[in-house]
Amino acid sequence: MKIVSFGGGCNVGQAEADVVKEAGGEFELLPEFDYVDAAANRYNGVTAALFRRLAINREVFVKLPDCIAAARYGAGLEAVDLEAATDLGILIVSNHTYGPDAVSSWAKSLFHAVRGEIHAWHQTVLVGDWRNDYPIISKPISTLTAGVVGLGTIGQTLVPQLQGEFKRVVGYDLYADKSAAVVKDGLVELMDDFESLLEVANVVFIHCAQTPITTKIFNKSAFERLPQGAYIVNCARGGILDENALVDALESGHLGGAAMDVYGQEPPILDSRPFEYARTHRNLLFSPHIAGLSTEQARINLNAHSAEVLVRAVRLQQNPNLDWQEWPKSIANFEMVKGLPGYQDWKANAQPCMRWRLLQAGAL
Repeated sequence: MKIVSFGGGCNVGQAEADVVKEAGGEFELLPEFDYVDAAANRYNGVTAALFRRLAINREVFVKLPDCIAAARYGAGLEAVDLEAATDLGILIVSNHTYGPDAVSSWAKSLFHAVRGEIHAWHQTVLVGDWRNDYPIISKPISTLTAGVVGLGTIGQTLVPQLQGEFKRVVGYDLYADKSAAVVKDGLVELMDDFESLLEVANVVFIHCAQTPITTKIFNKSAFERLPQGAYIVNCARGGILDENALVDALESGHLGGAAMDVYGQEPPILDSRPFEYARTHRNLLFSPHIAGLSTEQARINLNAHSAEVLVRAVRLQQNPNLDWQEWPKSIANFEMVKGLPGYQDWKANAQPCMRWRLLQAGAL
C-alpha cells in the first residue's frame, strides 16, 4: 500500500506518515498534482491519494492508474467528481472527526465577537479613541434563544456549550437522530421544521452539510422569518447562505449581525457585497475558513485522521470481507460497497457524518 499526499500545508507529513507506516504501508509527501509528472507515469503504483486544494476530476483520476481510494483533507467533497471516481472503481472517503470541538468553539467565539463588536472596539483603542458612551443595543445572552441548524457531530458538540448561557437551545436537522445523547438528555429542543426554528432563534449557528436541499436555504425568506436583531454564524459551507440576501437583511436593520468563516467562493471576492458592507459597518465579521483548524490538536487530527480513513478505504477495497467496524465512517460513493457482506451492519450503525448521506439517498 502506497499513499501519497498532494499539496502540503498545515504541518502535513509526519502524522500521516506515522499512520500509514503503522498500517504497514508507504507514505510520500508530494507537491501539487502535476500533469507533466503524471504523463511521465510517475504516479504509477500509488494505491491511494490525499488532496488538499486541487479539484479532483476524471482527468486527475485517470492519471492515477493504480489508485483505489482517495480523499481530501477534511470533510468537504464539493471539488470531487464522484461519478468519475465510481466509474473508475475509486472509493471516495472523508474525515469528519478531526475538529468538532475547534469548530464549535470558533462559532461561539465569532458570535460573541460580532455581537460585542469586539473587533471594532479594538481598533478604537488602537487609535486612541477612548470612549465608552457608544450605544449598546445587545440583549443579555441569558434572554436569547440559540438555534442550531445541523445536528451532526459538530452540532451535537456545540449544543452542550450553549446550555447555561442561552435561555433556550433549539435545533433542526432534516435527518435528526432522535437517539443522540443531546436529544435524549433534553439539551436541545428539536423543531418540527426549519421555519419553526427561524421564528424563535435570536442567533443561528449553521452546521449542516451543503446538499442540493440546503444550498442557499438561508435566503431572503429565511432571514425575514428571524426575529428582529437576530444573528447568523456560518461555519459550515458558504453555499448554504445567500450572501446578497444576507447583506440586504443587514442593510435593512432586520439582522443584528453576522459572522462568516466560509464563503460561496474561496478565497472570497474582496469587492463583493459582503466585503463592501463590512468595510463601513461593524456588524459583519469574517474569518478565513479557519474554524476546523483553530487549535493545534485539530490540525494534528486533520492530518492523522485523513490518513487513517484512507487506510481503512484501501483495506476495504482489498478485502471485501473486512469487518464493518473497520470500514471508513464516511464513504461518499457508498453505492460501491452495497453488495459487500458488512454493508447492512455498517449502514445500521452509521455515524452522524454518514447518516444524512444515506437518508438523503433513500438508503435508510
